Amino acid sequence: MLYDLTSTYFEGEAKRNPQARRGHSRDHRPDCKQICVGLAVSTEGYPLGYEVFAGNTHDIYTVKPMIETMEKRWGKAGRIWVMDRGMVSDDVLAWMRAGGRRYLVATHKSELKKYEALLKTPEGWQRLKNGVELCRATGPAAPSNDTVLLVKSEDR
Repeated sequence: MLYDLTSTYFEGEAKRNPQARRGHSRDHRPDCKQICVGLAVSTEGYPLGYEVFAGNTHDIYTVKPMIETMEKRWGKAGRIWVMDRGMVSDDVLAWMRAGGRRYLVATHKSELKKYEALLKTPEGWQRLKNGVELCRATGPAAPSNDTVLLVKSEDR
């Protein structure tokens, strides 16, 4: 299940909307109040649920409420949560592991230092398509016994 967050802004004071707040504006409108909208979609891209958050809510603080809402609504199916690096924190990942949840998240570039040797070796890499290669890292190099997928792209 893909989970992502966006925002939408109000042109006006939005006095009657208690969630309308100034925050990180994805629309480049820091002068306007906004709300954040979290959306969970299926592997086919069908919306399965959404939540509205205050406009100054950081992405990280939306993950637990969204996942808990989806699990209450649809049960704790064996889904894999897919999220971008803006959703990642040690606390969120620890919470997901503790709950037996599976996930695929992008990591911060600073984390790549841990895998520098692996990134420089040609062994263990498999070509997925033109210009894209994948390598799986497990064991002591991977945090909390996670499986880490390293991807190299010639284009990027």
